[in-house]
Amino acid sequence: MKLLLIVIVAVFSWYVIDLDFDSNDPLYSLERMMKWSPSSALTLLDDIQIAGDDPSLTNLDGLNADQIHEIAMERRTKLNEAQLDLIIRKNNGEFLTFDR
Repeated sequence: MKLLLIVIVAVFSWYVIDLDFDSNDPLYSLERMMKWSPSSALTLLDDIQIAGDDPSLTNLDGLNADQIHEIAMERRTKLNEAQLDLIIRKNNGEFLTFDR
């Protein structure tokens, strides 16, 4: 019974810590996120990769996780719009329909 209680407290603590590092607090650092929050670390690595591919940026040095995430979201939006434009052009200006 004590083991079950310890497991429940551990999972709850990890969940609370994870939510804390996913918050919009601009002061949390990249190192803290990478160390204490596995889900945030994966998201952050993906954001760094996408934001780093933006040709208008020279580097991401000095940016915190929120700023990198915002840049990555803008970049994702531009990439998605470009893909949608390409699909529309390939179909002579008509949207694809998936009727079976």
